[in-house]
Amino acid sequence: MCEISKTYTPSASDDMLLLKELYALLYTLIEEFPKPFSFKDNELHTYIQDALDFINSNYMNSITVNEIAAHVNLSRSYLYKMFIKNLGISPQKYLINLRLYKASLLLRTTKLSIGEVANSVGYSDSLLFSKTFSKHFSMSPLNYRNNQLNSHD
Repeated sequence: MCEISKTYTPSASDDMLLLKELYALLYTLIEEFPKPFSFKDNELHTYIQDALDFINSNYMNSITVNEIAAHVNLSRSYLYKMFIKNLGISPQKYLINLRLYKASLLLRTTKLSIGEVANSVGYSDSLLFSKTFSKHFSMSPLNYRNNQLNSHD
């Protein structure tokens, strides 16, 4: 969008091209970041909210889904079913998405090394972090950082 807007001339074709890019950006944002959710009843709300609070407060540690389930006094399988039913995503996927989102923020806003970013978001293995990040964002953490720096020049 930025490249198109540099040479923008008021015309229907340029307007359509910008609109196309805007929709592509919005689609990517919707796919990449956790979606808002609603709950069917208050009991589910409490369990899921407690689990989300625990994940959001501890994502930087090497927590497991079993620990999340134990924290909210549910079996792992029931917690999984509740997440799928109410959030459309598993607890593990939510944790990974949160870690990768936080990592993307650190890559954009700090000069931490890739290993330090990995450790900051709960990955003790920077190779696993890089592999997971690359799969999720279709580029390595270093390329992501460089792309973000170049897009702000």
